[in-house]
Amino acid sequence: MKNFHFLVGMPRAGNTLFSSILNQNKEILVTANSPVCDMLHNLNSIKYSPTFNNFPNEESINNVIKNVFNNYYSNTNAKHILDRSTWGIPDNLQYIMDYVTKDFKCVVLDRPVIEVIASFIKHANENPNNYINFKGDTIEKRADFLMDYNSMICREYLSIKSLKTDFKNHILVINYDDLVSDTENVIKGVYQFLNIEPFKHHYEKLNQLEVNGVKYNDIEVLGSELHKIREDKIEKQNYKIEDILPQSVIDKYKKW
Repeated sequence: MKNFHFLVGMPRAGNTLFSSILNQNKEILVTANSPVCDMLHNLNSIKYSPTFNNFPNEESINNVIKNVFNNYYSNTNAKHILDRSTWGIPDNLQYIMDYVTKDFKCVVLDRPVIEVIASFIKHANENPNNYINFKGDTIEKRADFLMDYNSMICREYLSIKSLKTDFKNHILVINYDDLVSDTENVIKGVYQFLNIEPFKHHYEKLNQLEVNGVKYNDIEVLGSELHKIREDKIEKQNYKIEDILPQSVIDKYKKW
């Protein structure tokens, strides 16, 4: 029997690093951004279709939805699954409680929004083919693109805000700085939070994230290797946000 947990993380907050480390343990599978949440949403939306309303066999639809997690992860032997998505969005939380478990546990990887924007822009500056460079001819426009209401940053931000407000007892919040500076103790805390038997991880000679032979297709989709981690050691890149972002962007988003 698999145990399903959840991962909500700000972009550029160490999600790929976190997943790569935990996946050293074959008993654990931490995913990249997962489509499971969308699957639940799409299946649940059938309940609002004319076909369903004409013959509302809700129990049968619910049987399908309740088995989505087990079916999607039937090709892994891992016992503990951490599915990454915007699970803190209220509708998504309701899917968890209706179809998975009311006693859920969610790991949250957090990082200040202004640092997230700066990290994206810095990567784009260093990689001319990155998709962000085609979303505006100024840094201000690219930052506004990143902060669009439907963007990953905003959705993760709102997801984390919802979890922190209404589900404090269900979450473990990990700050990015702690993840990269005190990695071993942070990982130990995750094991305690999820009640998983301890495992000795290594924090050098890391592997790029791979799940069942599948790797990120960043070059084709995003124009550059946005999810590539350092393999030799864990270390935060030190730079000043002011050297990356103009003051107008900092003033606009620093309070998030």
